[in-house]
Amino acid sequence: MRRLLQRLRDDVVAALATARTAEQRVIAVIDSNFAASQFQAGVISAWLAFWAEAPHVPALGRLLRVNVRRLHSNLTHSLRDLLPAERAAQTARGLAALIDGLWLRAALDGSLDGVGAREIAIAYLRGQLPPPGEA
Repeated sequence: MRRLLQRLRDDVVAALATARTAEQRVIAVIDSNFAASQFQAGVISAWLAFWAEAPHVPALGRLLRVNVRRLHSNLTHSLRDLLPAERAAQTARGLAALIDGLWLRAALDGSLDGVGAREIAIAYLRGQLPPPGEA
């Protein structure tokens, strides 16, 4: 799991480095979570096992808390440039829950691929943002 978490972190850092706007930064986080390198059957199964064991194994619980805080921080940081503070925090929580839920759905029934999951997450994001020109 440490390797998977480090790979995800590296993917997010690389994607954020190329993002120029706040919205692009949020999309970079989404893209990293659903990248082909992350969204593979073996990786998905490992994440499912990790989530199942984290409440029972203190070391895994710590890794999970670090990952949850990192995702929330990455999302909130960029969303604060797009939305009022409370709305940014709420949208970050919703988007993080959606990302986890899409991963869970893929693990349980294989009904989603990374591209489809990404589209759903970005549609949610765009639904939370004010229309262009209305800030």
